[in-house]
Amino acid sequence: SDITLTVWNRYGTKYSNDAYTRDVDSVFRCSRDLWWIAVGDVRTGRVTSETTKRGYEGLDGRGSLFFLQPQKAQMGFRVGLTYNVKSEFVLKPDDPPDLNAEFDHEETVQHIEKALKDAGHEVVHIGNARRLLEHMNRLAVDIVFNIAEGYEGRNRESQVPILLEMLQIPFVGADGLTLGLTLDKVLTKKVLIAEGIPTPRYFEVSDPDRLWEVRLNYPLIVKLRCEGSSKGLSPKSLVDTPEELRRQVAHLAQTYKGAPIFIEEFIEGEEFTVAIIGNEHPELYPACQVM
Repeated sequence: SDITLTVWNRYGTKYSNDAYTRDVDSVFRCSRDLWWIAVGDVRTGRVTSETTKRGYEGLDGRGSLFFLQPQKAQMGFRVGLTYNVKSEFVLKPDDPPDLNAEFDHEETVQHIEKALKDAGHEVVHIGNARRLLEHMNRLAVDIVFNIAEGYEGRNRESQVPILLEMLQIPFVGADGLTLGLTLDKVLTKKVLIAEGIPTPRYFEVSDPDRLWEVRLNYPLIVKLRCEGSSKGLSPKSLVDTPEELRRQVAHLAQTYKGAPIFIEEFIEGEEFTVAIIGNEHPELYPACQVM
């Protein structure tokens, strides 16, 4: 037959093809009315008509659909919420005091949940990456709002997005590649330089005895290579002399157990954030500043 049935969600993820003769209704039952149904031509891939469950009545012998009042579903999404909160991380006596700085407070998660509910969506708490793994076969969500930081290593922020990509579940925010790249300051620098984007000169070091190799102009700012949320930063991070640099690098190497350290020339100025929303056709939002 030249007619086939394709079932996909609003984000373009295909879930069923040539399976309509078995049990189309079971697809509807697990979809919470948020799925699109279309009749298309298998030779050209052209969709000839579409509807939702509310406009679906049945199939004829050729696989064509009978429609009753085709329309878009008006209900909100079932949104999964992935996150890490500070309470799930117990600091040990020898841990750095800001080891869980990237994790969120429970109040932050509550504010996000309220905003989603106020917008008409249903919220499902998933939690961290380990909880996502435990429930990956029974999530039943349309999209995930992800603020999870992940566990261990420079790829930790990529853990949840990669799992969701594997499960073909859409999610809000950057993908795993982008998050992994931008958490690593050295790799980010290399991309910026390759694209001709101005950025201060830098040096990476993990051994304080190698600081004689630094050929940068003071003042310098000393950071951890693969950390965020100002982890490892203090007033002593800005150094004006080789002795101050040596002390700060030694402090970070000892406190963060040999983590690679990133040094760059310090530049003064104000910091702004510009939000970009969208994929193929991104929308640029006005610049804002956190005071």
